[in-house]
Amino acid sequence: MILPRNGSPLANALLVAAGILAGFGGGAWIAASWKSAPAPAGRNLPPDSAHHSAPANVPATTLRLDPAAALETARAMTSEQERTDYLRGYYGQWAQSDPAAAAEHARSNLSPGAALSESLTATAHQWGVQDARAAWQWVETGVAGPLKMELQTAILKGWSQRDPAAAASWLAGSGLTAQPFFDTVSAAYAAAQPLAAAAWARSLPDAKSRATAEVGAAREIAAASPSKAAEIFAPEITAPATTTPGKTTPEETLNVTTAITDLWATTDPAAAAKWVGSLPAGPGRAEAAATLATVWAASDIQAAVQWSATIPDAATRQNVIEHLGTTWGAIEPDKALEWLATLPAADAARGTEGALHSWAVTDPEGLGEWLGQSPAGPNTDTARLALGDVLTDTDIAQSMDLALGISQPVARDAALARFYHQWRKSDADSATEWLNTQWPQLPASAQQRLTNEGVRAVTPQ
Repeated sequence: MILPRNGSPLANALLVAAGILAGFGGGAWIAASWKSAPAPAGRNLPPDSAHHSAPANVPATTLRLDPAAALETARAMTSEQERTDYLRGYYGQWAQSDPAAAAEHARSNLSPGAALSESLTATAHQWGVQDARAAWQWVETGVAGPLKMELQTAILKGWSQRDPAAAASWLAGSGLTAQPFFDTVSAAYAAAQPLAAAAWARSLPDAKSRATAEVGAAREIAAASPSKAAEIFAPEITAPATTTPGKTTPEETLNVTTAITDLWATTDPAAAAKWVGSLPAGPGRAEAAATLATVWAASDIQAAVQWSATIPDAATRQNVIEHLGTTWGAIEPDKALEWLATLPAADAARGTEGALHSWAVTDPEGLGEWLGQSPAGPNTDTARLALGDVLTDTDIAQSMDLALGISQPVARDAALARFYHQWRKSDADSATEWLNTQWPQLPASAQQRLTNEGVRAVTPQ
């Protein structure tokens, strides 16, 4: 799971809400963009040394090779998932003895879709274990589109499980930047040789590839021992806010911190809290504390609250309270606000804002009812703004009404101007009609702000 960083409260609330709906747990940090592999030549093709006979730990297949019968069996299955699983297993077994034949048969006889994709992926993985060079060349010359990158990743996974150091060395010098490649290889390398994998990841010249590899290695090591991962990646976690050219940026090192803390918080949050407390002040500690707060709040909010009270550093404590409030506000907003009300104002401010934004995202009707029963004040102003942000896509007229109810004039006028600007971009006629109708009742300061907004050029999104 990629956890909220220093974004807006609404952005953090949306991330927390998504995490709650999907279920909290470890996740993967993989970017969607890549550089396509060039035609197989020179450094972009795995070396001949990647060719191996099937390793001893892969059992000899006992599959009865009757492809026609297998296809007939698959066609008789009424469940698409059952058919896909069957074919993936069939071609994966076949690939243990003859991956080239299995790949060609699958490509020639299966229709585009999940069954073909998964069958070829299983075949590519086995082929990568045995002969990464031949597998890569087959994909380069016969596959296009997103499936190509998927199969190349499977080849690297198989090769990495056989010889992770060789696969990592080739990938580092290949000129490729597909981030799934680096995630896959780094994980396999770290499982076998943690220190070597970390050193390899640090040595990568491309910043995004380096960050992906570091996170993949850190996540794999942390799955077995979070404390070991924290020790190995201490230079990244404790990196200062400024970095030298070509080195990992603070934003990238924070992902390493997140990967380790996420797993540690899931398995032993109390130990993770001690580790966070031992970190020097800086972005690493801030990120670790925020991640721990979010994960711990989802599993044991009371324990997380007790931990927050023991944090001596004010900035870290307020950061933790913000994330506790944001997470708790998505689950039990009334209880979250009740707790936040007991804290000093300086500690509670950002947590209250986060809780109200989470409430707006997860239960807008409930927050609307609470607004109708609560006296005007700083909290209701924040709630109105949060709910207005959420409703801009579905009921922007209601967003304008919520903004009008904000008690602080400057905040009210700013919200009206922002929502009106959004409305003009999506439906200029309705926005103008609302403005003409409401104009006589608007405060003078709001009229001036909206006049300024009305003459500003609108840039389509």
